[in-house]
Parts: sequence; C-alpha cells; structure tokens
Amino acid sequence: MSDYTSIRGVTLSLKTLLDDSLNVAPPPPDRLNAAITISRPDVKQSVTGNRLNLLLFQVIENHFIANQEDPRIGTTSDYGHPPLSLNLHYLLTPFSTDTDETEAHRMLGAAMRVLRDNAILLPTLMTSTVQPVLDTSLLMAREHLRISLLPLTLDDLSKIWTGAEESMRLSVAYEVSVVQIESLQRRNTPLPVRARNVVVTLRGPDISSIDPDTVGIGDALTINGSHFFSATTKVLIGGATIDLAGLGSPALRSDQIQTTVPNDPALWPGMQMVRVQVGFDQSNAVATGAFPKTLTSEPVPIVLAPKVTAVLPVSAPGGSTHILTINGWRLYRAQDDANIYVLIADQTIPASQFTTKTDTQIVVTVPNLPVGKYAVYVRFNAFTSRDDVEFEVT
Repeated sequence: MSDYTSIRGVTLSLKTLLDDSLNVAPPPPDRLNAAITISRPDVKQSVTGNRLNLLLFQVIENHFIANQEDPRIGTTSDYGHPPLSLNLHYLLTPFSTDTDETEAHRMLGAAMRVLRDNAILLPTLMTSTVQPVLDTSLLMAREHLRISLLPLTLDDLSKIWTGAEESMRLSVAYEVSVVQIESLQRRNTPLPVRARNVVVTLRGPDISSIDPDTVGIGDALTINGSHFFSATTKVLIGGATIDLAGLGSPALRSDQIQTTVPNDPALWPGMQMVRVQVGFDQSNAVATGAFPKTLTSEPVPIVLAPKVTAVLPVSAPGGSTHILTINGWRLYRAQDDANIYVLIADQTIPASQFTTKTDTQIVVTVPNLPVGKYAVYVRFNAFTSRDDVEFEVT
C-alpha cells in the first residue's frame, strides 16, 4: 500500500518515463535532448535548450473506489479506514528554442506517444538502463497507475493559464489514476476463527399446489411441490406449526406432504399462508458440523372456513320451529359476533339470535320449514363452511 509520498512518486515516475523514452533510449536523430522539468510553466528554468514541463494542477478523489478496502488486509469482519483514492491531473507543456515552435510540436507528439504506449505503469516496467520506472513509494501499490488523455476545452486551458505570467502555450492534459494513500487510523480486527462450519445445500422447498384450497379444522391437506424431505420438516399455516419430524412416506415425501389442519388457537376463519420449512441435515445438505438454520418456501394462500361436524337432531317432524345444535370448530368468536350467521334454506340467522354460541357449538332456533332436506352452513366473516351436513324435516 502507498503512503503519503505516493503523489510525489507519481510525478517522479512520469519524469523518469519521459526522460528515458525521449532522451536516453532513442538513437539519434529521434533523441530529443529535452530537459524534463516539474514546475509551473511560467517559472524560469536554467535550461538553455528544449524542455518538457509537467505541472500537477489538480487532485480529485476517485469516487468509484472511495470506500473500498484493500482485499489483502480488509475483510467483511476486519475493517477500519479505507485508503484515500485519488486521480491526478497533469499539464504537459513543450518549450523549444526555435521561433516557429515546430520543434515544440515534435516534442509534444513524441511525449504523447510515450504516454500512450505506457498507458499502464506496471512494477515490472524498466528503463533502458534496467532501472524501475515506478518510484519506490509505488512498487507495493494495489492499483496499477493508468494514464489517459484528459480532454480540456479552450476555456479550461485559459483558466489554468490565467495565473501565469506567460501567455497561454500549447499544452495537453493527462489523468493518472488511481493513487492511494493508506490511513494511519487504527483498524478493527476481530479474533481469529477457531472452528469452521461449512454447509452446502441443494435448494430450498417449493410449493406448486395445495389441495383443497379451502379447508376447516381437522380436514386433510395435501401439499405438492419439491424438496420437502428433511429430518426436521415443518408445515407452517398462519401462526400454527405442524411438526413432521421423523415421518416418512406417505405423510412426508420429497414432492408431497399429507397432513391435517390442526386445532391450533392461532387459526381462525380467513386467508392463511402456508409455508414448508426444512432443516439442514444429511438428507438435503452436507455439513461439517451442527447447523441449525432452515430454509422456508414462498407462501401459498388457502382459505380456512368454519367447520361443521354435526347437526342435532338429524331430523324432526314439520309443523313447528326447530331448535338445532350445530357442533364443529371455529363456529363463533365474540369479537366477530356481528359477522357470524347460520344459513339454512332461505334463512339467514344472525349470532344475536343464538341461544348458545361457543367456538365448538351453536344452538339456534329455526322457523318452521317445509318437508325436505336442508344443508346447514355457518358463515364467519364472509367465509362459509363447506361441509355436507343436513337437517331433514319429515
């Protein structure tokens, strides 16, 4: 990782690259013999011949990796202060001794070719005298330096030259990225891992269909899908849990579960979400040790309706009103009194007329009915029982 001297190191690396590629390595007449200077362009230099000047005129933060840790020292659990990531902007200006400045154009073209041919400065890049081009402060940097031409408008160049004593000269700008400066702040380092627990799972359960889609307490329920089998499979219906641990075929298979709706206090008529939950075990995973986590399927809705198991008496002679006792599950709840009815023939009898009303039993007086068989239903908050229970008038 680079320290605070890396900005200076970039400037010296560019100077080394240009000096070797323009003044040392090329044979005459391609050798420029141009001094490489680092200063403001208007600062007088003790150079009698041609020269190329490098000016670092802007330093900006690289926002793409502003908060990115060095993977060699930072992890998701070992973190601290990410390095400061910077982009450096340089102005390259040629100065020549001729009056028409064609030599300046030649120097500029040669310098731009060098920077183009060496757009990525690798630690292995050497000069013609087998010396590293990169400054020693950059040899351990995580990010390689990348050089790219920086487009500047005439207005941008004019602003840069505004503070100079000389008039504006032909110049080009380059961006060097990414330069990183490591923070000196203390890092947060957790204790080392003493034991590892690796789990490889195949995939989680998936419900394709549920039959039937309307049920009552105690009704059979068949859940079709895939990847249901494990040693700790559970069916979750609303707030109720059906534990299928230890069961096998036909109750529990990989592609099907056969169970019944439990008489759980959490279940009341209405829409209920059904999920299948499997645990990690040898039937569906490979683990190096105990791993108590689970996988749960996406929810599939079903309707839970009131359950009518019997109507007493089963039959009675006509000619008078009838007192019926309706037995079952989830027939009544006080807080839903205004939305509970008994339906028989064309009669809708509200809960306010029930003489007995509990979760498991309703006693209601039914007006005189013609001879015949009549299905008896309980409606609970717009959800109606679907059981084939009848009362016969003889």
